[in-house]
Amino acid sequence: MPSPAVKLASLAIPVASLLSLTACRGVVVAGSAVTPAGTTAVASTAAPTAASSAPATSAPATSAANTPSGAGTLSVSMTSPVSESGTAAASVTCARTAVLYVASANNAQVAGYDHSFTLRVGRYRGPGTYPGAALTYTVTGPEGGIASVTGVLATPVTITSTGGSFTVDRTGRSGTTLDATVTWTCPV
Repeated sequence: MPSPAVKLASLAIPVASLLSLTACRGVVVAGSAVTPAGTTAVASTAAPTAASSAPATSAPATSAANTPSGAGTLSVSMTSPVSESGTAAASVTCARTAVLYVASANNAQVAGYDHSFTLRVGRYRGPGTYPGAALTYTVTGPEGGIASVTGVLATPVTITSTGGSFTVDRTGRSGTTLDATVTWTCPV
């Protein structure tokens, strides 16, 4: 019979791997013993990491052919708190598992403002429209923070085979309303 410590470790390792997926900024997700089966890395602009130290019983890692890399794009049309719009090459990360899609960009400069977001779509089944996506989105200008919101989007998110889009019209903790439509493409 396994000791309580072994039981705890067997639970903690899979839970920790899920947490690393949900905090997916620049992380390539690949199949392993501690990652749910069916995990596929869609794209990442992160630098390659050292070889995994996964146990010999791990599932096969996703092949390099399924892990495109390079810059994606970010298009923003914002009306509040400032009016700006534009499209720029950006470090965009897109990852999916059998039930979760995560897209993120960190400090992507569009029209003179830095945009950072992490979008999580649960119950992911492939390209389509999804209600209830969780979003953290921050806009920073030349003078510092402009607006930041976190929460579940009121409007559905559209996920395509190459990226997606969301619209946010929400007031953050600071009382500033962020009204923007964001479209991203994943690296090819």
